[in-house]
Amino acid sequence: MAIEYVNLFFYWVFLGEMVIKVIGMGFKNYLKGMANRFDFFIVIVSTVDLLLSTVLLLDDHNDISFIKVFRLLRVFKLAKTWDNFNYFLVTM
Repeated sequence: MAIEYVNLFFYWVFLGEMVIKVIGMGFKNYLKGMANRFDFFIVIVSTVDLLLSTVLLLDDHNDISFIKVFRLLRVFKLAKTWDNFNYFLVTM
């Protein structure tokens, strides 16, 4: 149950980040960057996952929870920019 709250928290953080970037850069300029396209994809997929799990009232929605794996890709994207985090991942 606590994991769902963490998931929801990060969804709102990523959605907020995307909205702020789209407002600041404009939608066309936002989509020019590959990292922004990836973030956009993750937010859209997360929104679909959230809507499906809410609308269908699924307590155990394992059939669509695989979508959450895509969110982990953001962590690996961060590894490219943070040298210490990259070192940590390589060490693991």
